[in-house]
Amino acid sequence: MRWVARLLVLLLAMPQARAEGVALCDRATADPDAAIPACTQLIEHPAEGTNVAAAYNNRGRAKFAKSSLDDAIADFTSALNQNPKFVDAFKYRGLAYKAQGTSDKAIDDFNQAIRLDGNSPELYNLRGAALLDKQEFNRAIADFQKAISLNQKYWNAFVNRGLAFVYTRQLSRAIADFDMAVRLSPRDPLGYINRAMVRMDMGNFTGAIADYDEAIRLDPNTSGPYTRRGEVWRLQGNLRRSLDDHNKAIALNPDDPEAYNNRALTFKDLGKLAEAIADCDQAIVLNKNSDLAYATRGLILQLQGNLWRSLTDLNKAVELKPNSPVALTFRGDTLRESGDISGAMEDFNKAILILPDFVAAYTGRGLTYEKKGEVANAKADYEKALSLSADVDAGLARPSQAKARKRLATLAEAARAAERAEQEARAKAAAERAEQEARAKAAAERTEQEARAKAAFELAATSTPVKLPPQIPEDIQKVLQRRGHALLIGESHYTRGWDALASVKDDLKTLKKGLTPYFETVEIVEDPTASELRDRMREFLLGKWNKPDERLFIYYAGHGFTDFNQASRENNGYITGSDTARYDLNPGKAIENAVPFTDIDAWNRQTRARHVLMVFDSCFSGSLFQTMGSEEEPSRKDLDGIRRMLGQPVRYYITSGRKEEVVTADSTFATLLLRGLRGEADFFRQGLVSADQLGIYLSREVPKHSQRSQTPQYSHIGRATLSEGQFFFLNATAATR
Repeated sequence: MRWVARLLVLLLAMPQARAEGVALCDRATADPDAAIPACTQLIEHPAEGTNVAAAYNNRGRAKFAKSSLDDAIADFTSALNQNPKFVDAFKYRGLAYKAQGTSDKAIDDFNQAIRLDGNSPELYNLRGAALLDKQEFNRAIADFQKAISLNQKYWNAFVNRGLAFVYTRQLSRAIADFDMAVRLSPRDPLGYINRAMVRMDMGNFTGAIADYDEAIRLDPNTSGPYTRRGEVWRLQGNLRRSLDDHNKAIALNPDDPEAYNNRALTFKDLGKLAEAIADCDQAIVLNKNSDLAYATRGLILQLQGNLWRSLTDLNKAVELKPNSPVALTFRGDTLRESGDISGAMEDFNKAILILPDFVAAYTGRGLTYEKKGEVANAKADYEKALSLSADVDAGLARPSQAKARKRLATLAEAARAAERAEQEARAKAAAERAEQEARAKAAAERTEQEARAKAAFELAATSTPVKLPPQIPEDIQKVLQRRGHALLIGESHYTRGWDALASVKDDLKTLKKGLTPYFETVEIVEDPTASELRDRMREFLLGKWNKPDERLFIYYAGHGFTDFNQASRENNGYITGSDTARYDLNPGKAIENAVPFTDIDAWNRQTRARHVLMVFDSCFSGSLFQTMGSEEEPSRKDLDGIRRMLGQPVRYYITSGRKEEVVTADSTFATLLLRGLRGEADFFRQGLVSADQLGIYLSREVPKHSQRSQTPQYSHIGRATLSEGQFFFLNATAATR
């Protein structure tokens, strides 16, 4: 009887336990830690009548609440396998996909849910939010409108539609939606915060501050409204109150990257650029994907004149948000100041395409046109900037319009000055003709002196050796003797599959000794990684030596490779760092961590240095070398021709081999390079060796001496304005004088 009584108690307890388990499972969002095991028990041991689909759905909701998105999606899928018409499972799986950033899958699930329940305002709102993530603004707005038509007091739909109107620049309609959100929920600070954001963009700073004041009254312990109000104070010029608000925001939440970024802008306006950069640094530490922090730091570095670091930050900002007109405009300004006019134009054009009423982009493009000398186009852009509303994006629009107005006044004054200058030019014409005659006379005298010096040299050569060919005039010697800078880079030890190049280390030492008579400085960099290689070459071209009168020489020894791009139908050449993967074993990884010749070519075009010669003891090809014709016989240049070419810019490349050839592990190329400079490439015994002569000499001699098949390539850059000059060396006896 005792056994029967105990069994009866157990049987009575089981229905009660199941009921408690169902109740816990239903509390998925409120208590996910308790709900998950309760739902699991119902799924694994279902009693008769148990709704297994609901148990899967509830467990998925609990996992969603704990951010276990993959597991949650698996449970929602199981629920749908049990019940293919389970609207709630479609809805929550769509939410999980949206949280993962897979908007298309989220939209598919919301579509299914709407087919099953076409009168749910929540489902239309959720699908609209997913479309908003995809920047399909018109479709999103249509869904939010449908949700509102089904529930005219649906606060979420008004807020979301207001945001969609902001993105599509329909600011008045956005204000109307946020007004409704505030009326529907006057104690929710989000409505005030969103409306303040739009009011600030429209230049209604008083209204924006009033909204932020109310948001702070409703929730005084949140950092966001304080720092955003601080930004409004900054735009009004009240920097003290701006700084107070940002400091308060950071005190409330030291981990708020927006507050640091906004305070950086205030420090910038106060002229405290070091503090501004420190705040940007902290914003990036807190959010490494903050495009605004990188853009702000890039702007401040540009103001400091550190254009290379500015460009690095702005490239990152554009990488994080490719369609940001602000980042593109800031980068356009930096590219213009760096001398990359075409790159700047591309950025401004893209910013205007994205946001046709963006005042700052028109002003920036106008400045770029002006730098190109296209005054009419510059004036048109300045006038366009002034024709647009300064109340949209007022923080950038108003100073940009002030700059456009100033430049138009300056151009008008320049036009008047040009007219005066034309009148003065007529008066100076006679003086200029007289000066030209004097220069011609001086040139004739110089030619006569050179002829006498040559005759004396030829007479003395029969008895006494000389170190310096006397036919090289002093003005040419002055330009070439120990002038400029050389960077020697060698990769001898690789870590990811490439063969070692044992001779490279000694080659660099030999080259440094051999090149020292030619340059002011000769620097060696051994075994850099791909990142270090990229940074050092870029810094050499665009950093310290980025000056108009410089002559720069780069020598690189290491492995290279050529990749055929199926999309562009072009060969792309690459050089490697010590950590670059071997191309034939893993092409994708190799390309990802190598330095493309197109980047090197771009830096070469950007540098202000007059003469640049790059010599690669490396085998690769590319579009530049594919367009080379057959070898031309070198021609003797007279001294006036040499002087002219020394005054014109040139970019020249020499490589030791073509694609699919393998760089040798001996010192052939480096040895022949020095032999050419010592005089063997001086085909006319003028005491000078040009880059053309050096390329021809190497193309003839390297195949004779190399252990493997190697065919050097040589060419100037494919741009007429950078191919008018020539890179000359004094031959060895002249250089060591």
